[in-house]
Amino acid sequence: LVFDESQHLTTHDYEVLRAIHDGAEIGIVFLGTSAVYDRMTGSRGRLYDQLYSRVGIQRGLRQIVAKGDILRVASAHLGVKPDNEVVMELHRLANTHGGYRRVVKALDMAIVLARQAGQATPTAENIRQAAAHLWQAPN
Repeated sequence: LVFDESQHLTTHDYEVLRAIHDGAEIGIVFLGTSAVYDRMTGSRGRLYDQLYSRVGIQRGLRQIVAKGDILRVASAHLGVKPDNEVVMELHRLANTHGGYRRVVKALDMAIVLARQAGQATPTAENIRQAAAHLWQAPN
C-alpha cells in the first residue's frame, strides 16, 4: 500500500495501517514530508515504536529533475516545443523547492504574461517574471 501526504495521518491511522501490515503481510510506503519520519524518531517517538520497528527502508529523496523531463512537461503543457532558454529557466525552477509543481505554476503564469504581451508562447523572460511574481519574498 502506498500513502501519499502521510504526514497528515493520525496516530490511530498509523496503528490501523500497522495492523494491516502485520495481518496481510504486505509492504506499506509512507510518502510525505520529513515529519513522517521525525514523528517516529522524535520526542513523541515512543507512540510510534511499534511502527518504527517495522521500517525496512527510510529514504529522503532529493529530487533532481532532468532537462529532458522538463522539455516533455513544458511541451505537453504549452502544446508546442518551447525554446531552449525557456527549458533552461524551467529546469532551474524544477530543481528548487517545489519541483514540478513550481514548473507548472510558473508556466501557467508565464502563459498569462505572454498573452498580455501579444505573444503566442512564453519566453524565458516571462518565466522569470512569473517566478518573481509567484515567489517574491515578503518585504
